[in-house]
Amino acid sequence: MQAINYTNKTQLLFRIEKGILNINDQKVNDYVAHSELRVPFRNIVYIGDSATDIPCMKLVNSHGGHSIGVFNPETQDKSKVYTMMEQNRIKYFTEAIYSKDSDLEKLLKNIIDMTVVTEVLEKRHFECNVEAGEYKKHPMDYRKDILINNLEDSMNYLNICTVIDELRANELKRIQHCTIHSCSGFQNPRYPA
Repeated sequence: MQAINYTNKTQLLFRIEKGILNINDQKVNDYVAHSELRVPFRNIVYIGDSATDIPCMKLVNSHGGHSIGVFNPETQDKSKVYTMMEQNRIKYFTEAIYSKDSDLEKLLKNIIDMTVVTEVLEKRHFECNVEAGEYKKHPMDYRKDILINNLEDSMNYLNICTVIDELRANELKRIQHCTIHSCSGFQNPRYPA
């Protein structure tokens, strides 16, 4: 068995986040895209009861995870957890009772329930970003939609004329682009097929 100090603990959290559990694997320092993280910090729960846990609790807490400070149920001394709470090192505290139906178990189940919902929303957010990114790959269509939205929102005749002129210019650029690059599916409106 190996003793783990607080520096090793924080490194282990990054290993868990990236899914690199082999202690000898130096890839822990490599960049990993947010969408590729094995266990994002927002899904990590860290339970601690002493000063050596503070760096990990602070790290997890500051990255959107869940840090829980536990105190001795016999003495009911909450001074440490009150201080950790005040310093934003933990989000929650409870008695160090790890049995079924304990307050700690209920808290962990609530965190799990919340994590499930958060992950559904994160997946949806990621999909929306991908779709929006694909949309922006077609700058002329993107610009056209912006101009049409501006036209719809405009209450001023001068603005309407300006937007119409920009729409015409945007369409001319699209036609020129298609003519130069022989775009398939381009139909000249003056000479229908």
